[in-house]
Amino acid sequence: MNFVYGAVSTDDMMDGPERTETRALWWWALRTVTARTALGRAGGSRTVDDAMLAHVLERTGAVLVGRRTADALRSGRHVWWPDTLPIIVVARAHHPAAPASFEFVTTGLPTALALATAHATPRDVWILGGATLIASCLRADVVDELLFSQVPRALPGGLPFPRQPHRTPYAVGVVSSPIPGRATHVRHDLRPRRS
Repeated sequence: MNFVYGAVSTDDMMDGPERTETRALWWWALRTVTARTALGRAGGSRTVDDAMLAHVLERTGAVLVGRRTADALRSGRHVWWPDTLPIIVVARAHHPAAPASFEFVTTGLPTALALATAHATPRDVWILGGATLIASCLRADVVDELLFSQVPRALPGGLPFPRQPHRTPYAVGVVSSPIPGRATHVRHDLRPRRS
């Protein structure tokens, strides 16, 4: 299964206008045991936020990202990241200073997704982003599930989360109830209904 998981603002933005607001959307994660453990730190709380992150990491066998997201992960601009997962980067060229866990694919999305699936099996492929990659995956109809952590903050003029142009989610549900000042976790199932 391929799933998209990301944090979005209340106005459905993935990042701010200057593309530097990723931390504003993931701050809540730093309070969880799961994220702190991934960063090699002690402490954190076991809340619904922690349960969501733990669920995502437990089911993930590989991560598919675009070049800008890979740059954010590599440079530390992304708030938290487990470095134990293989990261497949869809890009036009290899990056010489990339960590060993990064594998660059320059021959397109189908090849990158096949490689990510091979790494992930029997678990799932997490399509992390950015917006261009997510939009391409939605257009190619290869996303089975959308998971969002919606943060109580607006990012006017930011980078909007791409919407699937031709398919409506079959099931929409709140995975966890909102805690004031924290994220609300929502799941959209895109798989066709079985009769």
